[in-house]
Amino acid sequence: MRFSLISLIFCALSCGTFKNTSKVVIEDSIFSSKAVGIPHRTQNSYNPYIYENGYGSISISEEVISLDTLQLRVNKVKFNAVLGANYTQAAMFRKFGRWNREIFMDLPQRGSLPAITKVILIWDNVKLLPDKEDLFSVFCEGDENMKEIYASAMVFDANLMISSIRTFPKEK
Repeated sequence: MRFSLISLIFCALSCGTFKNTSKVVIEDSIFSSKAVGIPHRTQNSYNPYIYENGYGSISISEEVISLDTLQLRVNKVKFNAVLGANYTQAAMFRKFGRWNREIFMDLPQRGSLPAITKVILIWDNVKLLPDKEDLFSVFCEGDENMKEIYASAMVFDANLMISSIRTFPKEK
């Protein structure tokens, strides 16, 4: 399931390759520890390099998204050590145009960092696979702080199922 999610994201961003089968095949280098893109040296010891048109590594993490009275617990694909936190948002905008909606999430203070509002941009009914008629929703966001810089994406089919969603009531 997780590799399907990564496959769909890379198809949308034109990084995948296809065979005559119904599966999306991604080059082995994506899953290796090798960085992709043009490295730029930084003065940050946590992120000694950031990568233009690429990433340092890929990780999958669990995220909780709050929607009115509901919370969604989803898996997101994080592209670490990117040049900017809006990397996936920009790539989706270039490929599919303006997003359909956004979610604003208030994040509490993190150490010495002030509380912020994070924006998740959402593209609905996106055709990610050129040989299929299936439509997906793609949620993109990112974060930049002293310990990490990443851009991420979460992909959902029409039933909101690809990203392994679990819903639970929002705590008051």
